[in-house]
Amino acid sequence: PGCREAVHIAGWMRNLAAGSSQRRLLPDPELLWIKSQLFGRQAQADRAYQPLWLGETLARAVVGAFAAAWLALSWPTIQAFLLGALTQSGGTENLLRSAGSPWPITLASLAVALALVGAVRYVHPRLTRD
Repeated sequence: PGCREAVHIAGWMRNLAAGSSQRRLLPDPELLWIKSQLFGRQAQADRAYQPLWLGETLARAVVGAFAAAWLALSWPTIQAFLLGALTQSGGTENLLRSAGSPWPITLASLAVALALVGAVRYVHPRLTRD
């Protein structure tokens, strides 16, 4: 088995040596220089913006946390307002009386909030950037 492997590798090396003897055209050095300069500048710009992107992400997290905390603390007031608005409209009054609990309005409010978040993410793709 070792000799068979050595013969196989020797054949592969001969094919590799035969293929490398062909002359290949080198790319234009000026084009390579220009590309390296552009890529270098792009890398510098990315490194310079990295602290700003980190700060932006941190600011979004802080604002999101405060918004979630405000919503959690204010939810009873918001729910009472929504229940009052729905019961005054008349059409949904029977639905709320038959349900007997605030869960339908809670779930409906959650669905509306998630739909609004989805709409914002769709309209503003920068918010979904990693």
